[in-house]
Amino acid sequence: MSSPNRKRSKITLETKKKIIDVSANQNSTELGKQFELPPSTIRRILQNKRSILNALEQGNEAKRIVLRPVKHEKEAMEGDLAEYLAVDQDVVIGGDLTFTEIAQIFSGSTQVNEEDNEGDEDVTEIEDTTPPVTLREAYDSLNILQRYVDQNPGEGRMKKCDALEDILFEDRAKNLKQKKLFDYFSPHK
Repeated sequence: MSSPNRKRSKITLETKKKIIDVSANQNSTELGKQFELPPSTIRRILQNKRSILNALEQGNEAKRIVLRPVKHEKEAMEGDLAEYLAVDQDVVIGGDLTFTEIAQIFSGSTQVNEEDNEGDEDVTEIEDTTPPVTLREAYDSLNILQRYVDQNPGEGRMKKCDALEDILFEDRAKNLKQKKLFDYFSPHK
């Protein structure tokens, strides 16, 4: 236990390093008198010598009092910063883009021809690759249209919706295959 009249003092890493450096020639009692510290504190510093030196090598400041691990090493941070800053090196910041460059950047499905004689640029589009609309999707869209017409009546609107419904019904009837009577009844063998 410490005596009541003596206060605890904080020791910086710099002081601990000095104690470690001169410890080869002296014992803990002599070092305690030299640095005005109790011999038990000197012995504890010498026992933790490896962790103190490692902390100083990893980037802890020598003026720190508490020995804490460094969250980020300096070399790793500098490398990460260089990578972070180099991310947008390919991006054009200034200057004008031609129509050809804009088309190449924003459209993966567009072929761009070089400038023709007049200086204009020709853009020819490749066929649209969206899937065809199914009959089911057409019926769903017609139902939405019919609800709109019901809520906003107008002259002849309902007749046009009915005509569209008839067209879809005819398409559906064309796609249906009527089963033969023999499919339901088979002769017993």
